[in-house]
Amino acid sequence: MQRIFRLPILLVLVAVTIGCSDDDRACTPGITQPCFCPGGSKSGVQTCDQGGKSWGKCDGCGITKDAAVPDQKAVPDLKVVADLPKLDKAVLDMPPPDRSWPDKSIPDAPLPDLTVPDKAVPDLLVPDLPAPDLPVPDLPVPDLPAPDQALPDQTPVKCTSLAFKGNDKVIVKNNKGLDLGVYLSITAWVKMTQKTQAVVIHTGLSGPYCGPYNMTFSKAGNFNLQLRGGTGAGKCNPQVNATSVGKAPLNKWTHVAAVYENTKVMLYMNGKLDSSKTVVPVNPYPPIHDLWIGKGDGPHIGLVGNLSNVQLWARALSGPEVKQAMAGIVTNKTGLVGHWEVSEGTGNTMKDLSPKGNHGAVAGATWSKDAPFCGP
Repeated sequence: MQRIFRLPILLVLVAVTIGCSDDDRACTPGITQPCFCPGGSKSGVQTCDQGGKSWGKCDGCGITKDAAVPDQKAVPDLKVVADLPKLDKAVLDMPPPDRSWPDKSIPDAPLPDLTVPDKAVPDLLVPDLPAPDLPVPDLPVPDLPAPDQALPDQTPVKCTSLAFKGNDKVIVKNNKGLDLGVYLSITAWVKMTQKTQAVVIHTGLSGPYCGPYNMTFSKAGNFNLQLRGGTGAGKCNPQVNATSVGKAPLNKWTHVAAVYENTKVMLYMNGKLDSSKTVVPVNPYPPIHDLWIGKGDGPHIGLVGNLSNVQLWARALSGPEVKQAMAGIVTNKTGLVGHWEVSEGTGNTMKDLSPKGNHGAVAGATWSKDAPFCGP
């Protein structure tokens, strides 16, 4: 019976002994360790109690006895940190990430080949087209003088003319220089403003004699050259009488020229040959009357219009010289008897630019700014 009661007691003692083993202690009794003081500084010391159950308070923090120190929680054993798993060496050896700015430059790409292929151009046949038959205007281009000839006087002509009203005229006193002989030329710019029997140059009537040379216009606009020769009464019928085919229009400047060369008369309008006529030779007798420009002796024989650049020659002009006269240019003054530019613009004298000096007296005609051209 005693043995039965002893066995439970022995078992209790063994259990107590086992429960109070060193493995149940929190720390080794009597040892110290650093501890954190209030404020976070690690400068205090705490001691394990005798039973090894807990750590004492943190001493040595410089706190007075009267200061209330809050209960410090037990600092966890730092040995726990050592129990953390170690990182894999492969992870530790990984290189840091590349944080450089990415390269955004445009890569060099080859340019496309833009070479145009060499293709033969087809040979297109262009048919030969006939040139259109267009009329070429005959412009008054003056002939240039030969190298041994003197250049013409290029003094600009004023833009003026003389206006006639039917009874007006310019009088050139008669003289031996007005005897032209068997070769002569008369040229002038004329603008008729009314249909009358207009006169360019008239050598007039004197007793039984009619003028040796006259240039007139019919009311229809044709111009006419008359030549008379011989002596005595009844000599008014002209031996030479040539009339143009073309007609000068009203209110428009027209250049006319009459050329007599012994047996031939040539009439020009605006530098072009209008007509030619073969005649019996006649030697115009010397004039005995003053030369009138713009007016004749008889009634209703006078110009209503304008005159400009009148020329009188004692020789036959060539075609190119007629064009020069139309342009107001004189390159060879041989045979020039009268050259009235009608460029004064004022006064009672129409000056003669020829070597003869046959100046005219303006009787009734008035100066006008209406002119065919303003000089060469």
